Amino acid sequence: LGMYGADLAAATCFFEKPWSRPVASLSDRDKGWLLSEVAFCLRHLGRVAEAQEPSEASLTDALKREDWTEAAKRAASVSEGFLLMGRVAEAIEAATRSIEFADRGSDPSWASANRAQLAEALDRGGDSTSAQRLYAEAEGIQAANYPDYPLLFWWISGFRCCSSILRAVEACCW
Repeated sequence: LGMYGADLAAATCFFEKPWSRPVASLSDRDKGWLLSEVAFCLRHLGRVAEAQEPSEASLTDALKREDWTEAAKRAASVSEGFLLMGRVAEAIEAATRSIEFADRGSDPSWASANRAQLAEALDRGGDSTSAQRLYAEAEGIQAANYPDYPLLFWWISGFRCCSSILRAVEACCW
């Protein structure tokens, strides 16, 4: 419902030290999930820098459990945080890792979406040629797994791709 502040307030009850140490009684999997949710809420409240620590901790949790699909999601989230802070090189590195994890996982949607995440980071870093190649690759993965939807639609992949195309046209016009 977009009530990120209320969700964050409720999550406080599950931390010994916000936002780095969840209560010990939670399972490791639940701690990872909670850290990921807190990072999501913080980012949506504009507290992007504060969201990075729990975001990275939730990624570490998924990697320890070798849960590649969760690791792919969480690495993409780490990348998004870096991108929002203007730390493009770190965003590219995290997005590259997210693709490695997605390719090991069982959900092809993340293999597509994380390529779009890396494409966005590369585009923001000035490498639009590599970005367009990755968008095409992401679209190919999506088309292969969802033949009724050959164009990027999942997550915000389609928006990112269209934005990249329009950015290039706008730059040319100016």
